[in-house]
Amino acid sequence: MRFLFVTAIACSAVFAWVEAPAQTGDARDDQRIKQLRKELDELRKQEQELQKREREIAKALADLERAAKLVAQEADRQARLKAEELKRKQAAEQKKRDEADKKNHYARIELRGKLIHVKMVRPGTAIDNWFVVTGDTKWPLHFTKQNVNLVKLAMKHANQPIILTGTLSTAKRFGSSIYPMYPGPSWPGSPFPGGSTMRPFGPGGPYPALQSWELSQPTVTVEGIRGVGKK
Repeated sequence: MRFLFVTAIACSAVFAWVEAPAQTGDARDDQRIKQLRKELDELRKQEQELQKREREIAKALADLERAAKLVAQEADRQARLKAEELKRKQAAEQKKRDEADKKNHYARIELRGKLIHVKMVRPGTAIDNWFVVTGDTKWPLHFTKQNVNLVKLAMKHANQPIILTGTLSTAKRFGSSIYPMYPGPSWPGSPFPGGSTMRPFGPGGPYPALQSWELSQPTVTVEGIRGVGKK
């Protein structure tokens, strides 16, 4: 019995010695686990902060890109406006130069044909109309106010063959026909009894003063006239 009691005491002492270190190791593990969990929580918080910061940076970058795009669009718009304004100015300047240069344009011509003089009394037109007929072509003539002597010379050679020199007008004009019209139903302002039907009558008609409008050859500004003598 005594032996058994001693053995029991010894075993109890051994069990106590083995159990004590085991309990100490569990406490350390618990502390380590708590520490690791704490560190994990900190890392998660840092991750969340980093994700938040990343979103803020991405938003700021997108705002900068939009602002840069708007600035580029505005710069492009201003550049187009300046280019268009420059183009308009250049076009206006070119138009002025062209208009100024037109005053120096000319086309000289010499006509050998019959000088025709007719009266035009239709409202809004000149009283005297002059033409040179070359073959089947009619050339309207223009006498400047300074060339009074040329008008007198033209009167002298009216309805005769002549050689005429001058310059062609660069603008299209509507001229009057060299032929008179049939008398007919009256029209407002007609100077003739019964007025006119506006039908071509032909050379030598009884009413040589009334003429019709038609698109004619370019007007020739007269510079010289000389008669063609008979051989």
